[in-house]
Formats: sequence, structure tokens, C-alpha cells
Amino acid sequence: MIGRALAEGLRSATRRPGLVALLWAWNLALALIVALPFWTWISAVSANAPATDVLLDGADLGVIMQLVLADSRIVPALMAAVAGLALVSLLSGAFLSGGILEVVLSDGDGQPLLLRFFRGAGHFFGRFLRLLVIAGITAVPVTAAVSAAVGAATRRLTAGGWEPATLWAMAVVLACVGLTVGFFVLALDYARVMTVLSDSRSMFRIWWRALRFVVRRTPGVASIGLVAGGGVLAAFAVTTAFDVAYSARTAGVIAGAIVLHQAMALARTAVRVGQVSAQGLYCKGLLPEPVPVPVPVPLPAPIDAPLPAEGPPSAPVDAVEHVGRES
Repeated sequence: MIGRALAEGLRSATRRPGLVALLWAWNLALALIVALPFWTWISAVSANAPATDVLLDGADLGVIMQLVLADSRIVPALMAAVAGLALVSLLSGAFLSGGILEVVLSDGDGQPLLLRFFRGAGHFFGRFLRLLVIAGITAVPVTAAVSAAVGAATRRLTAGGWEPATLWAMAVVLACVGLTVGFFVLALDYARVMTVLSDSRSMFRIWWRALRFVVRRTPGVASIGLVAGGGVLAAFAVTTAFDVAYSARTAGVIAGAIVLHQAMALARTAVRVGQVSAQGLYCKGLLPEPVPVPVPVPLPAPIDAPLPAEGPPSAPVDAVEHVGRES
């Protein structure tokens, strides 16, 4: 079942280039919300600062921090842009998920891609937004509790002041927190799939079903998530290797870097489409078939009693009484 779901996810990503391109363009537009103001600012402040030439060889956090601290006006603007991007990304995720699931789980019904995508996105947006709130209310305290518990358990490693032990303790805490967050992210994915499959409006019930599904089907759920995560990490590794190997000092290298980064962004989007499709097929194959609602059948009309056989017409009662009086 897992292999079939992964194969379907791969086919879904390759057979739906229009959906992948639409999502890539949407995410690019979101990224430009922060990228364009930051690029404009960094270009202006570095034009007359020879010390910033080191940025041509790659991002230097120390130089960027010095530029940020030197210009106090940019800090509120950047914070507002990042906060706005985070909020828009959350809302966008709830909106786009409905469109993706509508396209990958429906039969197509001959409608254009954009119509089907935005129909599903609008139809499930409110419910997915409620799911996001419920998931956040559940995940934040649980993640904080896991972090506190693991931190307390590894405190003995850091008590001696040995630096490797401190690093190991931090790695253990981060790994446990990451696994907890990943668990809730996957549960949110499957809750959205279940919502689309059942068209349910009870989000608390769907969330509880998704949590139980992820716990009971951990090997399959984790396999699909790990394959998708490996594809995303591979795309990031390609861009990182290019940035390390080539410094952006010439127009050709800069253009090549832009093209490569966008190609890898397109690949990551295709991986996401494949992941959602694989999750949908895996969940659909394991959930019980919905019980059809019985349709009331109207009872047949009662059969009329047969009419009596026709005979000679009888005389009216008044006429009989009149004849009797005359006689």
C-alpha cells in the first residue's frame, strides 16, 4: 500500500505540470513580498560601502547584521514584512491545500484546472482555517512540554560544563522538538485529506481521527513524509552546492543562480504535490468506505377495489314509493 501510494504521488507530480506551475508562481509571489524590499535596501546601502563586497561571495551574516544595526529604520520594516509573510503563508497554506486536494483526489469532471483548483480552495478554506487553529492550540503546549521534559532529562549532560556534552544535549532537545512538530504537521495534512474525502464540517472530530490515524499508521505515514523530506533536502543541497562552488561576481553566474534556484523551487513544489497525492491515496485506501445514506423509496399506490358488475339500472327510491301510493 505504501509503495502504491508513493508511486501514485510520483505520477501525480509528473502528470500535473499546470498545478505545479500554479503553486510555484503563487509561492514566488509570496517570497517577493520580503525579497524585493530587502533587495532594494541592501543594494542602496551597499552601493557606497566597499566592505560589503564580501556579499558577492555569498551571504555574510556578520556584514548583514552590521548593515541592519547601522540603519535603525529598516528593522521595523523587515519585522513587519516577515510577520506579514508568516501570516499570509499560514492563510495561503489553508487556501492552497483545498485546491491541491480537489485536483489530486477528484476525477476531473472535465472542468479546467483553474476552476477546479479555486473551487476546492474556496470550498474548504474556512474548515482548513479552523483546523489550523485547532492544530496550533494542540501542538504549541505539547511541543513546549516535550521541550521542557527533554531539557530536564538532559540537564545532567550540561551540568559538567563539557562542551561536546552540551552540544549533544542541544541536539537531543532539537530532535525531539522537531519530531513533535513533524507529527502535528503530518496530522494536519491527513486531517485535511479526511475533510475532503468525507466533506465533514466537524473539525474537532476530524482532528482527533487524524491524530489516531498517524499514531496507528506511523510506518506508512513516516515513509511518505521521509521520502518527501528527502526530495526537498536534495533540492536544497543542489542550490547550496552551486552557491558554495561559484561566487556571484559575474552576470552569467548570477543569472545561472537565479535559474537554478527557481528550478529547485519548482522541484520542491512538485515534491509537495506528490506528497499530498500519496497521502490522499494512502488515507483513502485505509479508511472505511462511507456507509451510503438510505434513500426513502415511496410506497406503491394502493390498488383500487374492482368496480361491481354493471346491471340493469334500478328504479329510484322516490319513484317506487310514488307507485306504491297510487296502487
